[in-house]
Amino acid sequence: MKYDINDYIIDFSSSRYKNREVWLIKNHPQLYDKIINYISNYNVIYKQRVYHYYYKLNEIPKCKNKCCNNSTKYSGKFKLGYRDFCCVKCAVNDDKIKNNRLETNLLKYNVKHPFQNENIKEKIKQKNINFFGVDNPMKNDNIVNKLKKNILKKYGVDNFFKTKKFIQNQTIKKRNKYIIYWSNILNVDKSKIIILNNNDVKLIGLCDKHSEFIINKNNLYNRIVQYKINPCTKCNPIGEQSSIKEKELLDFIKSLNVNYIENDRKILNGKELDIYLPDNKIAIEFNGLYWHSDKFKDKNYHLNKTNLCEKQGVQLFHIFEDEWIYKKEIVKSIIKSKLGLIKNNFFARKTVVKEVIDNKLIREFLNKNHIQGFVGSKIKLGLFYENELVSLMTFGKKRKFMNSKSKSEDDYELIRVCNKLNTNIVGGASKLFKYFLRIYKSEETTFCVDRRYDDNNLYIEMGFNFIEKTKAISYIMNAKFNKKYFTKIYN
Repeated sequence: MKYDINDYIIDFSSSRYKNREVWLIKNHPQLYDKIINYISNYNVIYKQRVYHYYYKLNEIPKCKNKCCNNSTKYSGKFKLGYRDFCCVKCAVNDDKIKNNRLETNLLKYNVKHPFQNENIKEKIKQKNINFFGVDNPMKNDNIVNKLKKNILKKYGVDNFFKTKKFIQNQTIKKRNKYIIYWSNILNVDKSKIIILNNNDVKLIGLCDKHSEFIINKNNLYNRIVQYKINPCTKCNPIGEQSSIKEKELLDFIKSLNVNYIENDRKILNGKELDIYLPDNKIAIEFNGLYWHSDKFKDKNYHLNKTNLCEKQGVQLFHIFEDEWIYKKEIVKSIIKSKLGLIKNNFFARKTVVKEVIDNKLIREFLNKNHIQGFVGSKIKLGLFYENELVSLMTFGKKRKFMNSKSKSEDDYELIRVCNKLNTNIVGGASKLFKYFLRIYKSEETTFCVDRRYDDNNLYIEMGFNFIEKTKAISYIMNAKFNKKYFTKIYN
């Protein structure tokens, strides 16, 4: 009669000597060979192999905790098999067990944790008072001194948190957290991230051109989270971060298929212009926030360069680093508009002027389409094309820094003018301004032109007269967030 695994399990469970390897080898060697060779893991003991063969398990089960990928342990008993969790920590942190524990505590103690129960707290305090004379053992000087002596004797310091072991454990925990954090962001295996020291990290297989590279942790954060560029230090050598963004700007100009000169020194007789477009008489300067701040550049450095270009009949655009990072699409739209490369063109007669009341719409439109973003205003006029807001002009009472001889209540300041991105509306600004004059009867309307992007031609056509050029406004640079405050406008 054939002896199979089911027969053996009956004998295995009922007789002690029959659950040993020796008995099976002597009496049923063929079945023994099948059991032993069923799983290739050499660390698995004989009883485990019987369990694997009987239940047809090719691998050791994984921990049921979703956050853990470790193998579970064999209980040592055939009936119990493998444990559900690899360790006590995983079991404690399992959602089902957490919920069961929570329900039990609420039912038994009416709190989420037993130590939150006032009766239990009071009992613990009373026991401490009876044993130590205080409600907390750590308030007893004798106990505290004994602990310090023991720690000093064992570790050489009087506080466990100063021990090498604790510091090493904390360092390991921080490193593991760092690796897990970046493996999730970069979507790579944890083995691809190697921490070399407190500041540098090696990344493997992240760049198509280079198998591995080393980068500073701060630079990694800036390149991935803030700049969103290739972090490879071999493709993009470490240097001034703005130089990488400057390359991006140059690549954009190249994509427009226009005639350009890089690093021109002829226009300003030796002074460099980052990009010059001779056919359009336009120059572009990319200004990194750190090296172009007042710490390194004279307050009038950028203004003087603008004036020198103006004397040569060249309009100079100043693009600051934070604008390229946070408002790149707006900058691109402005450049394409100045070069006459906007494809979405239509006449203002196809649009309708409306007063815009929805402040949320105003805020979203300005933040998305104006380089300086949203600012409060009293009057909001919009051009609507096929029921969509495509252009906006806002007005308010004159602000303090706007110089004006007139003090009439009918004086206004034109605060914001902008079109939808990559949209050109012929006669749009004039149509909005004429509507404003007709309805609000303004005696004097003032507008501050940002010379970094605009010239006066459009506003002279609208009927404005030039008053004066104001002084350059300084800005404060925030290195942590790569932003400037008190935006530098040259008027």
